[in-house]
Amino acid sequence: MGAGVHRLKPLRGFRDSRVADGRSRRSTGRAASSAAVNADVVRSGRARATLRMVLALGVGFILTPACAAEFVTRDPLKAFVHAAYPLGDDYFIRGNEDTVIFRCPLTRAQRPFEGVALSEISIWGNRAGPWEVFRSRTDGTFVYVETGQISELSCLESCRTKEYLVSGQCTWSRGWPKQ
Repeated sequence: MGAGVHRLKPLRGFRDSRVADGRSRRSTGRAASSAAVNADVVRSGRARATLRMVLALGVGFILTPACAAEFVTRDPLKAFVHAAYPLGDDYFIRGNEDTVIFRCPLTRAQRPFEGVALSEISIWGNRAGPWEVFRSRTDGTFVYVETGQISELSCLESCRTKEYLVSGQCTWSRGWPKQ
């Protein structure tokens, strides 16, 4: 090469091949560039998969303490009526002053544990609705388990919140409330 002439490096994905007279010729070198592109795709796919895994683990670690904290109470009815924990549904749409609360004592025949399920009439459609489920513990406390459904309602009992708010007690009546 002459003075003042600089040789350029081959572009990435291209290879420098020499023809018979020694002149440089650029070639796409399909085999070489395909392998490089495939390696880049594999690396970027692995990078994306790794990034997804790291993000999922990060979100899991962030949310775990919030979900792992158990809500424990000696009085699930009081906790339910006064929303002492984040309720799982929109109970008490018309307020908690004069509505009907439902209770269903849970036995091992219905669930894998004993406890109590509570609900409220304002969000029940055709005699079915969500329930706040509490598992009883041996020390007399209850642990909030979930917002769920109960298919067997033979355990249904009802009480007016007005009575509970005035006295702190409920006189539970079997079955659907009488108007």
